Amino acid sequence: MIKRTRNLFLTILVVLGSFMDSEAQTTFTSGSIPMCDTSYFTSNVCCYGTITPSWQQGGFALNTLGIDITSNHPQTLKILLTSPSGTTLLLSAFNGTGGSNYTNCTFTNNQWTVDPSITTGNAPFTGNWTPQGGSLSAFDYQSADGIWTITVIDTLCQGGSTSGGIPYSDGTFNGSAAGGGFGFGYTPVPCFGFIPSGQATICQGETFDLYNFYNTSSPWYTYYFDLNGVYVVNPSAIAVAGTYWIQGSYWNCTYSAQFTLTINPKPSLGADQIISQCNTLPQDLNSLFTLSGLTTAWSLNGIAITTAATSAATLPGIYQLIATNLNGCVDTALVTLNNTPINFLGSDQSKNICTNENLNLTSLYNTAGYSTNWTLNGNPIANPILISTPGIYELIATASSGCEDTAQIVVTNLPTPSLGADQITTICSGNRIDLTSFFNLIGLNSTWTKSGIAISNPTSINVGGTYTLIATTASGCADTADVNLSVLLVPTLGTDKLIGIC
Repeated sequence: MIKRTRNLFLTILVVLGSFMDSEAQTTFTSGSIPMCDTSYFTSNVCCYGTITPSWQQGGFALNTLGIDITSNHPQTLKILLTSPSGTTLLLSAFNGTGGSNYTNCTFTNNQWTVDPSITTGNAPFTGNWTPQGGSLSAFDYQSADGIWTITVIDTLCQGGSTSGGIPYSDGTFNGSAAGGGFGFGYTPVPCFGFIPSGQATICQGETFDLYNFYNTSSPWYTYYFDLNGVYVVNPSAIAVAGTYWIQGSYWNCTYSAQFTLTINPKPSLGADQIISQCNTLPQDLNSLFTLSGLTTAWSLNGIAITTAATSAATLPGIYQLIATNLNGCVDTALVTLNNTPINFLGSDQSKNICTNENLNLTSLYNTAGYSTNWTLNGNPIANPILISTPGIYELIATASSGCEDTAQIVVTNLPTPSLGADQITTICSGNRIDLTSFFNLIGLNSTWTKSGIAISNPTSINVGGTYTLIATTASGCADTADVNLSVLLVPTLGTDKLIGIC
């Protein structure tokens, strides 16, 4: 026997009725049914989803299947229905002897009444019947979407004629809208459900996800949220106390509920604080906040500590306070504790300067990052960079924390030689001069130079020029003076003369 598959024109007609017991009709392809052959007729079903039992509400059930076959020998036909999932149901096999055709033949899946089996009928098979192989419920819980196939096998492989003498001939399958097709019916959910009312309490500053409260339990509903007649734009983060009205809709059903949101006050610790202390003086961190009626928890740098430790805190770091009121609402504050040493300047100092020198007081201490105040004998100093007056100088340095340190510098003036004014002198050529005779150098170390060159014997000089004297005391104080020496030429008279006169 030769099997031929026909890719015939596919027609899909979808007729949507009302929600209540509505049906959508999907047709099959049409074509001939040759004798001694197997023929296939298909229907591409779309968009119904999973087939639900006819008694189940809220889904599409396969209620009916209509076929229309023209054949003058139905008793040789075997008709099967195969789902997209591969399940095959026998619709009719070798029925209708002595008659012709399946005309407006409908196989039903009725939960209330059971129609007679097709095996009890006579051709033409008109009206409602139960499939020979069982109920259409054989396809329940399978996907309705995909290619369904009606297979018609004509087992007549030799000639013959009807009782009226009409020769047996090929039949036809009519898959048009008038001829037959699927009837998927939707059974809506009856409106006897509900959505729950509820309530919640949050702390001031928090939000509540009202949408998730309802969508978690009943995600198939479409929700509308209202507060005092005003549509709630963002029900996922409500923060206004009151009674909300909720409407949930699903197909033809609408339910209402109320939800009450209460907002409790939370503690108000105030702003975070920064404390700077000098050295390690204990600080009572608890006194920085109003903690009456609150439960507190402290931590230092992320490690839990006791309240006793924060009553006399000395360790620097970041302290965190978590305060909880009777409603369970929480506020958090941070306290940053800094330690500044008192003796950050260092020791007092003594400085000796010569009477002709200046001292830069600011070079004696590192005061970067501190504000400074200089005084001499209690009086402010305008310019501590250049001082020459002896006395007790005091520096007060103040850190940003307010901690202060004080240092004193005792400045003493050392005696400085006083050589007097520079000297100008002359000698006649051929003579010598003692440069040391111009100054009082008793107790002083002296150095003579001319044009930067040391003079080894300043007591016997016969060359003109500027001679520089540096006289230094034993303490290192020095004075400088110049001697400008000019050498004069002596007149040349010649040799002596001996003259005789009478």
